[in-house]
Amino acid sequence: MNHLTKGLYGENAHVNVLTIFDGLDEGQAGEVIFDQHSIWQLLNHMIYWQDYVLRLLKEEETIPPKHASETWPSEVKTLNERTWLAAVDKFTNGLHEAIRLAKNEHVDSNSQEHLISLISHNSYHAGQVVYIRRYLGCYDHIRHHSPHRTSPGYYACLVDVDELIWSFNFDMDFPIVIR
Repeated sequence: MNHLTKGLYGENAHVNVLTIFDGLDEGQAGEVIFDQHSIWQLLNHMIYWQDYVLRLLKEEETIPPKHASETWPSEVKTLNERTWLAAVDKFTNGLHEAIRLAKNEHVDSNSQEHLISLISHNSYHAGQVVYIRRYLGCYDHIRHHSPHRTSPGYYACLVDVDELIWSFNFDMDFPIVIR
């Protein structure tokens, strides 16, 4: 497994992006905390940029958004469970496609840059999803993802909230503010 596929899967310092939506229902996905985006909005924003990067990698026509707000859905909640599950499947399928493309031993430098950008983007927003889930009390399986994540003091995610960076130590019950 190369460094690109490891990053896309969520190895090393990244949470496994393939598991962040596991066990989550559409009601939880629509919860808003601290006036931030809901998990539903985060998922759709991640899908938008993942699809954009996949089009770039396949050398398909891409038109960048005129403004970042175009990449965020206005609705906070999904309409129903079927819509929620379809969105999770779309994200998962897109991520598997990116992983398939990253496994190519002859990935050119432009494609590598696009994949690294996707890794960074997914990791950042995955951290937000984990933070929201921890706040809602519906994310208890992070310790089972990797043996490296079981040691005391491990900081599993960084999340930009209200212009501060919050790091959540999963061995403690409170966020730690770092600048």
